[in-house]
Amino acid sequence: MAEIIKVDGLQEALNHQEEEQRKPEAPKPKQTRKEKQDEAFQRLYEENVRGVMRLDKPFSIGATEYTELEWDFDQVTGYDYAKAWDTDRQNRTDMTTMSAKKALALFSMAVSKCSAIDFMDVMTHLGYADTVQATQIAQVFTVAAARRTEGNFTKK
Repeated sequence: MAEIIKVDGLQEALNHQEEEQRKPEAPKPKQTRKEKQDEAFQRLYEENVRGVMRLDKPFSIGATEYTELEWDFDQVTGYDYAKAWDTDRQNRTDMTTMSAKKALALFSMAVSKCSAIDFMDVMTHLGYADTVQATQIAQVFTVAAARRTEGNFTKK
């Protein structure tokens, strides 16, 4: 049988660690519905704030072929947001609805922050399936960002 050598309480520490591992975990407190929703919106925010979309239909601008587009909504400024929002002139006054055109413009702004491609080029060169994906990303991100920041201000 192997001899246990005591080195400055090492064996006691190992024994204590083993005992702690054997103890059943304390039950986690139940999350409220709001906590679960906040957690879900935070996850949606993190999953959609930036990424790379492989294009179903690659396109070229000049000599450059684009097979994927990187986006980063964290780089989009308030001015960029307003500019994207104003691209849909027929639906400019409705601040509660994000049209497909507004969502595409917002996604295109996020792409233009990661590359030399102009946001209007993104808007006019994306294929149909890629546009559907891009608008969904922008819409989900916008809802998640709004939910994530709703407690960041107070009313006087």
